[in-house]
Amino acid sequence: MTTELPASVPELLRARAADTGLAQRVKRFGLWQRITWAEYVADVNALAAEYVALGLRPGDRVAILSENRPEWTVADMATQTAGGATVGVYTTSSPEQLSYYLQHSDAVGLVLEDAEQLEKWLAVRHQCPGVRFVLLMEDDEAEDEGVTPYREALASGRARYAADPGPVDERLAAVRPEDVALFIYTSGTTGDPKGAMLSHANVVWATEALAHALRCGPGDEFLSFLPVSHIVERLISIANPIRWGY
Repeated sequence: MTTELPASVPELLRARAADTGLAQRVKRFGLWQRITWAEYVADVNALAAEYVALGLRPGDRVAILSENRPEWTVADMATQTAGGATVGVYTTSSPEQLSYYLQHSDAVGLVLEDAEQLEKWLAVRHQCPGVRFVLLMEDDEAEDEGVTPYREALASGRARYAADPGPVDERLAAVRPEDVALFIYTSGTTGDPKGAMLSHANVVWATEALAHALRCGPGDEFLSFLPVSHIVERLISIANPIRWGY
């Protein structure tokens, strides 16, 4: 095991900016589409730039309510790259549960998948005045005032980063191992869910430890199955591939 670990998983991802190897596959309309590491990093930089423009400050939280998909991983890594912490919300959550997570974590941003999840937000948005921006992945449903299509945010951020990468690069360079990276919520079976705050050091250490258990590396492929809101899938499907290149 190495004695000196990277400061964060986003730092590790940035190191793959020129890597044209396969990072992810996603099946859309019956066809598998390839996403390279370089494309992954570019999207993360773009969305991070847009987050900064939207007012995300270091330490702020952004919640994600979506099934597993590449946009989830980009939204997650972009939040951390911009110095924030990601709050994963299970797609089975009710509107009331979504409201609880948003208020309890003091989330300032929310990334939604589709009309089903948007409906939950619209039902409780009056309870969550701290949420300053909302992005929607399925753009056709983004007709409500205050909801921005994900693709528009990505395009805007791409232009911002191309014009001036400084704000994003400075945020990433300022991330410390002890800063909070993730909020992982318990099931709440014995009361209100508890939010476990995991630092960047926690996550990086876990990727180092998992290397000895999973022994995955370049050339290996992993099927994302459990919700990435769950810490096990988050590590094996997002953090560990970035660390070890599978």
